Amino acid sequence: MKKDEINIHDRIFQWVLSCLEVVKKIPNDSLGYVIKHQFVKSCTSSGANDQEANNSSSRLDFEAKYGIVKKELAESIYWLKIIENQYPMINVSFQITEAKELLNIISSIILSSKRQVK
Repeated sequence: MKKDEINIHDRIFQWVLSCLEVVKKIPNDSLGYVIKHQFVKSCTSSGANDQEANNSSSRLDFEAKYGIVKKELAESIYWLKIIENQYPMINVSFQITEAKELLNIISSIILSSKRQVK
């Protein structure tokens, strides 16, 4: 199945799962623990808030939840860059590229929702 044939919720979910696979490769030292903890929180929060947006009770709630998804995706990209820098043997290029694409899609969804009001 191609990316454009997968709905946004499934795509975010698959991205989160791929991020959790990355986490499994990070060493269990003091630096790794901090990175894992922060990265797991940001990437899973992206997925959880996507689900909340999908079940939102109003347009404003929908936009607010997707606003959180945007912030968490941006934070996840930051942690992925840290992982890439500190653990060059762990390939995170897919996760970074996908997070950037998801960020663009979510931004478009929010913008489209705001335009519907006018």
